[in-house]
Amino acid sequence: MIIEAVPLVMRTIRTEANRRVPLDVSLPQLRALACLQNHAGISLCLLAEQLGLLPSSASKVVDQLVTRGLVTRQDDPADRRRAILTMTADGQTTLYSARQAILPYLAERFSALSASERSVLTDAMRLLQKLFAPDRNAPSDSFSETETK
Repeated sequence: MIIEAVPLVMRTIRTEANRRVPLDVSLPQLRALACLQNHAGISLCLLAEQLGLLPSSASKVVDQLVTRGLVTRQDDPADRRRAILTMTADGQTTLYSARQAILPYLAERFSALSASERSVLTDAMRLLQKLFAPDRNAPSDSFSETETK
């Protein structure tokens, strides 16, 4: 069931985000910004792990975000092989605007469910995050915690 449901949900969210988000920003970029909001100062390798991407793919996403001024990349003074990634104020604004654009669509979709069904879905999402998070104690890199409410 999950193998069929997750791609369907992500494809729908990606389509709606592309249609509704008035910014020239991709869903992987939004996910990276959301992750950086929760994990400021993480490395590229940890970002890739959090997003479920290969480091080379995460590097391309970060390069695009750095070029647009949405993320900064600085050498770690303790380990010059490691870069520290931080979201800029413009990145925060972009993420906020994107969430504001997509949340009405998600709220509309979830309004078709009863309060009980939404509660079950929210609980299921929390369990999936707990089971599949790379670091089970780390906060989620979800696009929005309010998506299922």
